[in-house]
Amino acid sequence: QLKGHPAARLIDTIEKSALRGKNIIKQILAFARGVEGERRLVQLTYVVKEIEKILHETLPPSIELSAEIGEGPLPIIGDATQLHQVLMNLVVNAAQAIAKQPGRIEISLAAVSGDTGVAGLAPGRYARLGVTDNGPGMDAATRQRIFDPFFTTKAVGEGTGLGLGLAVVDGIVKRFGGAITVYTEPGRGCAFY
Repeated sequence: QLKGHPAARLIDTIEKSALRGKNIIKQILAFARGVEGERRLVQLTYVVKEIEKILHETLPPSIELSAEIGEGPLPIIGDATQLHQVLMNLVVNAAQAIAKQPGRIEISLAAVSGDTGVAGLAPGRYARLGVTDNGPGMDAATRQRIFDPFFTTKAVGEGTGLGLGLAVVDGIVKRFGGAITVYTEPGRGCAFY
């Protein structure tokens, strides 16, 4: 009935987001219980492009979102819903850090092989997903606690801050054989890879 109506695209985005939210809640409950996600072949390029579309619709207009994603498929073994959750959590944290200021968030995706230089990762073939922002960055003390689910940078009544979202991201990434690195300095934004 709504085909061709100006609101049709937004309603479609809302429906997809609601279904994704339902799946994310299931994944959070599974994560809390220590349940593994499904391990299947996932085309990561397509997952990231899908999330990018949703993010363009939901981020405030003061935040510019860009993505550098290759056109070809990038197959990995993972769980699409959990990968959505990883990317959403990283971008939402970046947007919250930028707050109401004009800002920029960049998503990148690339295949890497050989010695990654990342502690804990053996040389091999990996997909490197990155989220960078030009927000306020973090000091060393904050940086050391960001994966603690009980740590927050928010005042009472302002939300949950960093902890839970990044703890979930860290758990998912490690569960599927990856690692997460963070580069940040006060006043210079954050980069998560």
